[in-house]
Amino acid sequence: MTGVNGTWLKSELLQEAIRLEKMVQRQASEIESLRAELELAQKINNERQVRPRNERGAGRKPRLTREMYGDIMCRRNGGDSYRQIAKSLGVSVGLVGKACNMSETEVDQLGHETPPVQISNYVLRLIQ
Repeated sequence: MTGVNGTWLKSELLQEAIRLEKMVQRQASEIESLRAELELAQKINNERQVRPRNERGAGRKPRLTREMYGDIMCRRNGGDSYRQIAKSLGVSVGLVGKACNMSETEVDQLGHETPPVQISNYVLRLIQ
């Protein structure tokens, strides 16, 4: 009788070990996915930094964000007039015209509309 119970116990322990190994693999893959998400969020935060025009950050801040610039250019290429674009975005016609004539270096100095991505302490602890 002891041999049968011993075999049953070994079988149960083996099944439990397999179940635990699968659980560890799932959690490891989840941690990897969270790590990749964190890297992406940090990259996005770094890109969203508004570059000051001088070391003190003094001067007029841009009225136009990169997102607005992209929207203006897309709509202008779609055939909308300056006036239609300005009215829908709530900006002046002159600003729309200025955006359409901007160089790439001027576009790089534009700020962002969206706030930086917040990463919870829980996610940071999981990844480290």
